[in-house]
Amino acid sequence: MTIQLPPELEQFVREQISNGYYDTESEAFLHAMELLRDWHHVRQMRLDDVRKKVMVGVEQLERGEYKEYDDNSLDELFQEIRNNTLARLAEQRRDAI
Repeated sequence: MTIQLPPELEQFVREQISNGYYDTESEAFLHAMELLRDWHHVRQMRLDDVRKKVMVGVEQLERGEYKEYDDNSLDELFQEIRNNTLARLAEQRRDAI
């Protein structure tokens, strides 16, 4: 297999080799391909998770497990979301200390 890289990526690979991160161009390319494979795997897992969550939501809708909002109750919902978010941020700050 022959790979042609743009000049800036060729330079990047050379720098990685000269800095001691890799011994050869092939080793650098192999590592890049492993990272790409792992990225695709993680992406697929996230996509599968989103699909499962969507299906849970669809099933809840079909069972009537939802709440309807109108113009008046939307303000209440937004305030609840805001309060929950602020509470979580405050908790994260406490945990970070």
